Amino acid sequence: MAENPPQPPGPDTPAPDTDEVGNPAPSPSAPPGQGDAQGPDSEPPAQPAGQPTWHILADEHMPGLRTLALRQRYFYLLSAVCIALGGFTVAYLANYVFDRATSDSRARSDKSAEKNVDLEKPPFVATVTFPDYDQNTPFGSAILTDRPLAAKEQEQLKKVTTPDAAWSLLKPLGGRILLAAPYFGPPSDSGGLDKRGMIQNFYLNLNSDRNSGLTINDLKAVVDECYTPSAKAVVVFPLQGEEARKGLLWDIGGGQPRGPYIPELGEEQGNLYFPQHAIDLGNGQANMALLAQSFNFSRTCEWHIKASYTDTSGAHTKRIPDGRKKFTSEAVPPNPDQFFIHYPGMKWMCGGQVVRSNCEFKSSQEWGFRDET
Repeated sequence: MAENPPQPPGPDTPAPDTDEVGNPAPSPSAPPGQGDAQGPDSEPPAQPAGQPTWHILADEHMPGLRTLALRQRYFYLLSAVCIALGGFTVAYLANYVFDRATSDSRARSDKSAEKNVDLEKPPFVATVTFPDYDQNTPFGSAILTDRPLAAKEQEQLKKVTTPDAAWSLLKPLGGRILLAAPYFGPPSDSGGLDKRGMIQNFYLNLNSDRNSGLTINDLKAVVDECYTPSAKAVVVFPLQGEEARKGLLWDIGGGQPRGPYIPELGEEQGNLYFPQHAIDLGNGQANMALLAQSFNFSRTCEWHIKASYTDTSGAHTKRIPDGRKKFTSEAVPPNPDQFFIHYPGMKWMCGGQVVRSNCEFKSSQEWGFRDET
């Protein structure tokens, strides 16, 4: 008997994979409850009502709590908190004990490092400045020029009667100022300072930024070179009585430099400054400002200072001024081409190759210059 061929679906026959009303049927292999996948915009499942937030967080981060009873959960969490606090306490105590055990060695190490850094700083800085004679040109000064004064310049000079006016006239001509040396003599083995001569002033400012202190125990003069004075004209305004200036005085002439001496009036006048005195710098101490004076009689010399000092690392020396710079101690030539001298209330005195009008002519021997060369 022949089989009936399959009939096409009729209008009332449901299509495959659809339900009776024509909607897509769920896949037979899909687990119950998973027929509709949640899209990206679907809301997360609601939290169980009545549970605290910390319970929910504990469930998320410690899934094992889900299987424990509420009392066991409290015990578990309390134990975790105690273990964490105990670990923190142990770590803190271990760090505290370590700090106490190593504090001395670390303090010594830090102190050593600070000391090394401090010693890397310059021991001290020496700043040199020169007096401003434009404000006050004192009596007891000599003004030197490297060329003779012309006849007109000589007549202009003879019209002035004060050091200030003479300096205003001669400074534009390259004038330089020397001051009369004080009237005192150091110990006899130095040869004395009775020849007077002239001195040059400068201000020596010593300052140290170090935290540790240092002590300067000598400022020795070292002569680099000497030569014959070059001034051609000398104008002198003598001292009005004895004057001794504060500061330190080095005797640069006579071959071997000496000093520094104490030139100011008092029991110590003429004595060496070192070793009876010292200069302390650093450790927050104020800077030391000195009036330095170099004395020379017959020769002009270039020189520098060799400073000896001690600090926490030992004894050292430092050159003043730095590098190859030098001080110049100028002397008045024994027989200049021209010399002029003026005492208050008196007529100018002059000598050498000068215009003799309006001045009393004198030889160099008559007014105090000697030929020491």
